[in-house]
Amino acid sequence: MNSLRITGELSLRTVPQRLAEADAWARAGSLDLSGVTQTDSAALGLLLELTRRARSAGLPLQFTGLPPQLLDLVRFFELQSVLTVTESA
Repeated sequence: MNSLRITGELSLRTVPQRLAEADAWARAGSLDLSGVTQTDSAALGLLLELTRRARSAGLPLQFTGLPPQLLDLVRFFELQSVLTVTESA
């Protein structure tokens, strides 16, 4: 499976510009978010959109290395059954 590393900020301020990369990210197979430095609820919305695009194309997509704040949001909204998140041991 291919893996793509995402870096920088994923927030309300940056997600709209990062949507230009969404199709490529949705096709990556695996996204490593360990290089993401800041997140908010907009990042969660982006992960949901990427998952929607991948599923629409019949492709798997998993997320690894989620920053703690983003992982907390996934858990808070109980999205573990929607998003494929691999947590570090």
